[in-house]
Amino acid sequence: LWVSGVLVSVGPRVALAHEESTSHGACQVAGADFTCTAVVGARDWIEAVGVDEDKDDRISEAEFSRAQGRITSVVSLSYDVWSGGERCSVATAETTFAGAETTTAVRFRCPGEIARLKVDVRLFREQAFRHTHVAKIEVGGRTHTAAFLRGASAFESDAGLSPQVFGFLKLGITHLFLGIDHILILLAL
Repeated sequence: LWVSGVLVSVGPRVALAHEESTSHGACQVAGADFTCTAVVGARDWIEAVGVDEDKDDRISEAEFSRAQGRITSVVSLSYDVWSGGERCSVATAETTFAGAETTTAVRFRCPGEIARLKVDVRLFREQAFRHTHVAKIEVGGRTHTAAFLRGASAFESDAGLSPQVFGFLKLGITHLFLGIDHILILLAL
C-alpha cells in the first residue's frame, strides 16, 4: 500500500524506462535474398529525423512524402547483413506510411545462396532515446526472435540460443532499473 502512495506522489514525473521505443520486424531468407520489413512508430521519426515540420507532434501525409526517401535510407542503411562472411547489399527498399507508423520493406541480395546468416540492426542507436528493434528471422526452416539494442550481439543463425537470450535479459534488466517506479516495486518486495 505504501508503494502505491509513493508511486502516486511521483505523479507526472515519467519513469526513464518509459522513454524508450521499440520497433519490430520480420525477416526471411529465400535463396540469395534476405527480405526484412521494419515497422517504426511515427514518434521515433519525429525525434530522430525531424519530419514534423509544423511541430504538431504528428506526421502528416505531406510531411511523410517529403521525408520518405530519408526514412527509407535510414532504415535500409541501419541493417548489416552478411552471408557466409560476405556482405549482402540492398537491392530494393520502399517505405509506406499509415498514420501512427511507417513500414519499410528492404530486400538484400547476397553473393550466393544464404548459408550462415549474420544480421545487425543499428536503427536509432545514435539517438538520445533508447531504442530496441525486435525481429523474427526465418532462416533454414527455423524462426528466431532477436532483440537489437545498444551493446547487444548481432544475430547469427548458427550461434545457438545464448546471444539472443542475453539480448532479451539485458533489455529486461535495463527496463527495470531505469524506471523509478520499477525500482520502488522491487524494493517493496
